[in-house]
Amino acid sequence: MSIKRYDNLVRAQDIEAFERYGVVCLRGVFETKWLEILTAGLDKNFADPGPDNTVYTGEGEPGGFYDDY
Repeated sequence: MSIKRYDNLVRAQDIEAFERYGVVCLRGVFETKWLEILTAGLDKNFADPGPDNTVYTGEGEPGGFYDDY
C-alpha cells in the first residue's frame, strides 16, 4: 500500500483550531479507504477490548470517550 501524504492538505487554521480545542474536522482530506480501515480497527477494539481499556462516559450519557492501551 502506498502512503499518500496529507500534510499539504491541512491548513494553518486547522492546526490552530486543533491546538486550541484539541480536535478538528478535516472533511475530504482522507481517502474513504483509510476511514474504512480505521472503522474496522475501532470495531475490533470495541468488540474485544484489552485489559487496560477505560470507558470514561457514564452509562446513559450521550457520546463516548474511551481508551485502550
